[in-house]
Amino acid sequence: MRYSTTVGVDLAKNVIQISVISGRGKELSNRSLTRTKFAEFLGKQKPSLVAFESCASAHYWARAAKRHGHEARIIPAKAVMPFRQGHKTDSNDALAVAEAARRPNIKEAPMKTAEQQGLQAIQRSRELLIGECTALSNHLRGILLEFGVAIPQGFASLLRALPEILEDGDNELPDLYRPTLHRMHQRLLELREDIEAMTREVDILVKQHPVCKRLTARGHRSDRCAVALRRDGLRQGLYKEPRVLCLSWLNTTAVQQRW
Repeated sequence: MRYSTTVGVDLAKNVIQISVISGRGKELSNRSLTRTKFAEFLGKQKPSLVAFESCASAHYWARAAKRHGHEARIIPAKAVMPFRQGHKTDSNDALAVAEAARRPNIKEAPMKTAEQQGLQAIQRSRELLIGECTALSNHLRGILLEFGVAIPQGFASLLRALPEILEDGDNELPDLYRPTLHRMHQRLLELREDIEAMTREVDILVKQHPVCKRLTARGHRSDRCAVALRRDGLRQGLYKEPRVLCLSWLNTTAVQQRW
């Protein structure tokens, strides 16, 4: 459907800049709105093409625009950049988004549902905890090595060794550091419990969703990969050919995995 009005939106945390362009390409207005006023604008504005630059909260506002009867598009920042005129300001950015949305053959970022963003949040949180666990492990290994205490590789080896190191009064570990090392040991145990809990959540989600169940049934891939595919790839139809999907995500060929 072709709309007579295009609205380019430059999103920010508190202030949202909008540029409204007519069907003939003339800019009708360019103004800033609060989040509340922008929500009211979407409700009052006649059905239009509303375009957002891909950034934080873009999926939320795109879903809101769609509920009000607009056609919502999310455009990657790289596609918007060539249409920016002048300095990088909020008004110029909003106009560039609107201009990019009017052009044919502009690739769009797929709009995520609230469920897909929830899956993404779980995975990102799990990855954050894994990174924190790895950083803390390396930190402790480095400090203990300064006192002549070497620990074998592996997270399990570190967890086994820390209580023995704390109880060993013959090593050169100073007494003033032992309480801190004890707290770091407890933090590692908490991180392990949190990561295992999130892993169980992902496993439950995989069993509940038919697409994820089919993916894990194929073998070779973990439950986390199945959830990532459900979140980013399969539902949105990003991969037109099975071969591209298999090579980019599964590290297999289309002959090995028939979709």
